[in-house]
Amino acid sequence: MSLTPFAPVFILLLLIACAGLRGWVVATGIAVYFQAAAPFMIDAGGRFSGLMPSYGLLCIGLLHAVLYQLRISRRSGRGPDPATSATGWLIVFTVISVAGAVLLPRIFEGQADVLPPAYGMDTLFVERVHPSGRNSIQAFYLLCNLALFLLCRWVIRARLVSLQEAVRGLALGAACSALLGLYQVVGYQLGWPWPHELINSNSGVGQLYNQHAFGLQRMSSTFLEPSLLGFHFLSAFALLGLGLRRRWIGALLLICLLISTSSSGYAGLLLLLPLALWIYRAQLDQRAVLGILLLLLLLGGAYLLDLLWLDGQVTNTFLTGKLSSTSGIDRARTNAVAWHTLIDSWGLGVGVGSSRVSGLPMTLASTTGIPGLLCFIAFLTTLIRACLRRGDADGRAFALAILAIAIVWTISIPDLALPYAWVLCGFAAGLLTLPARAPTVASLALPETTALPALS
Repeated sequence: MSLTPFAPVFILLLLIACAGLRGWVVATGIAVYFQAAAPFMIDAGGRFSGLMPSYGLLCIGLLHAVLYQLRISRRSGRGPDPATSATGWLIVFTVISVAGAVLLPRIFEGQADVLPPAYGMDTLFVERVHPSGRNSIQAFYLLCNLALFLLCRWVIRARLVSLQEAVRGLALGAACSALLGLYQVVGYQLGWPWPHELINSNSGVGQLYNQHAFGLQRMSSTFLEPSLLGFHFLSAFALLGLGLRRRWIGALLLICLLISTSSSGYAGLLLLLPLALWIYRAQLDQRAVLGILLLLLLLGGAYLLDLLWLDGQVTNTFLTGKLSSTSGIDRARTNAVAWHTLIDSWGLGVGVGSSRVSGLPMTLASTTGIPGLLCFIAFLTTLIRACLRRGDADGRAFALAILAIAIVWTISIPDLALPYAWVLCGFAAGLLTLPARAPTVASLALPETTALPALS
């Protein structure tokens, strides 16, 4: 094992997390945005691999939970939990996926073609399915995801951390990542150094921080690539900017999305806005309408600048012409391979870690099979609907943020090992156990659900 330059930053986050559950929530809220970093690298079988910081902090959160339970002599009764169904679907999905990682590559060994995750999707390298260490690694990440979800849900449900403190940690992490992204773009023009040894310290995976387009630096910030930046920033913008109306952080994230050259971010933003209008159709006051108009003007201005300066090349390359581009054609071919993998495995999949294609739905279909895909869809759908049924600002904000990650997952991101998504969903599940907030006078809120009894 060897330490990386990110290790001192991780130790600082570790000390914050050790201060208590509130410290762990804040530290994790920051760490989930450092997706390209790892505090140490492990040489396992000749291949270097690093652990994402948020997964490294998970053990501290679990330790806090165990110590808290040991201090409690008796437990008080709990009220009804609207997140029970979503939690159950996620547990079933995890059981199916972990069991499949062990069994399916052995059952279908040599009987189906797969696109192994170790190779880029653009290579279209196909091999016959076989058991490998990737299956165990991805099964471990699935267990970590479930633990993150349950722990975040529990700290909110048990009133050990307030929802505002949880959101504050996510906002702080988003602000740090966005500012680093702006530094990356501006610094390229001014010749400033990019600390890739620190931020892109996970050398076990491909790091695409030096990509360029039209002579400009593509923004990857603290993530492996611009698409993953779009995944995180679109959801954070939906939660903080659109849902909770935190203007400064919302504007910062929107600017980063617009200049990131992330196709996932652009397409996700266009798909998210109609959903936001539908969700907030009963709460549109004068201020909200003004904000929407300003957002549309900003998007229109960005498109106009592209037409005037670059002949619309940005829009064509990263949006309208994406499907017909080399990247779009490669992604379509990977989905065709995944479809054949699903057929050859009788709809059961070949196990997580065996294949990786464009977009999460086809990746899940080819690895966890139809049962795993349906359970995952049921988890997200149940959680989003429960958040919307609350009828308050917090519920709508979290529902919109989860919809944002679902959109980008569907468009281009095939990975489940993204701690931000599980922390966000865990907080949303914990929110469902809290009484709904009363609507403000300025808005026409939907009818509130019956307030749940407070927990002691």
